[in-house]
Amino acid sequence: MAPPVPADLIPATIVDEKRCREDGHHSSQSTNISQAAPTLPGSTLPATSSIGEFPASLPLQQRTNLVDALTQFGIQLSECPEPPHIGPSIIRYRIRLAPGTRLDSLRRCQEDISRTLGQDLAVIALPNEPYIALDIPRRPRQFVSLVSAIDALPAPSSRAELLIPFGVTPDGLPVSHDLSTLPHVLVAGSTNGGKTMFIRCMIVAFALRWAPSAIEILVVDLKSVDFTAFGGLPHLRGAGIISDPYDAIEALRELVDEELPRRTRLLQDAGCTNFRELTTRNNNCPAAPIVVIIDEFAELISVLSRQDRRQLERSILRLSQRARALGVHLVLATQRPSTDLITGSIKANFPCRVSFRLPQRLDSMVVLDQAGAEKLLGSGDMLLLHEGQLCRLQGYCMSIADETQLLTRKYPALVPAQFTADHYS
Repeated sequence: MAPPVPADLIPATIVDEKRCREDGHHSSQSTNISQAAPTLPGSTLPATSSIGEFPASLPLQQRTNLVDALTQFGIQLSECPEPPHIGPSIIRYRIRLAPGTRLDSLRRCQEDISRTLGQDLAVIALPNEPYIALDIPRRPRQFVSLVSAIDALPAPSSRAELLIPFGVTPDGLPVSHDLSTLPHVLVAGSTNGGKTMFIRCMIVAFALRWAPSAIEILVVDLKSVDFTAFGGLPHLRGAGIISDPYDAIEALRELVDEELPRRTRLLQDAGCTNFRELTTRNNNCPAAPIVVIIDEFAELISVLSRQDRRQLERSILRLSQRARALGVHLVLATQRPSTDLITGSIKANFPCRVSFRLPQRLDSMVVLDQAGAEKLLGSGDMLLLHEGQLCRLQGYCMSIADETQLLTRKYPALVPAQFTADHYS
């Protein structure tokens, strides 16, 4: 996780939920940041907001009701610190169970406590802390624009560094990770969960921070609508956005059979063990990082014959195993995670996983190896599994106008497609 950035250096661009839906986007927000942020001229997102608009008495009343409900079902507490963390989409109360009270007992009562409170309740064991998080939805929700997150990212330390802004924690801290160290990301989420917006923000962040010669992006989009606006980006590898499954197979085969051996020879000739070391030694390295983004992986698999499916799975497996040291990174996204699709071999090579809202507990177990994603709120509410630790975040977003303005300002030759709100679900 990136070190926390001081609040006065993180401009927060906040919009309310109604404004985001009207604009066709889900946005997100960091709540302990109240500094005004300069926004783009003509931006559709307002520059200021403050958590002071949230009723101060509500968390105190909720805390009382929560403690009463826990006591009613025999869950004894030794501590419930104040104040709670008021996040973009949730209010997080931290509790410490009394000696002898098991976490399993709390989880067994979770549905009953939710019914007593009259609202959803999520239970999350906080890593490296003696506390347990109890998350209650915040009404109304608030959101944070990607514009401020990109401005707050530190300058790249090497050509191999690919920072991804993931989102904001319940206590308002921005979270970003270097894709080159992850080195691949598995993303899952049902409709309106925020999966597509997360990938769009990732592409925008890469395009704004890196010149076309410094990164190559390969995008597979079978639906042919979600990423069409990026079809003119000079960073794209090949002929643009790939929407044909057999073109996708050929592009991945070319990476495995031609690009990986070429990069291996580059490392051998330079006496380097990985791509980061190669770019550090040679500023004029003839190879750039490659990010392969495959959206709707389940759909891609389903339309292929058995032989083509085996070829695709072989290419993805070889890329996930060998490409990590060669500057090639995979972002695999799906709406329908299942054990026959997300196999043990894939999970072993994708230690970093992001889950947006999923319909069933079993789906969450497939992606995260634990329940929880079925309790998410949608519209960017996510669980990030990184280095074995689970973190709940609110993902970023951009309005259509801001996305268009940022990209066309930096790349004037780019003519983005016009979209309706349906493309941003």
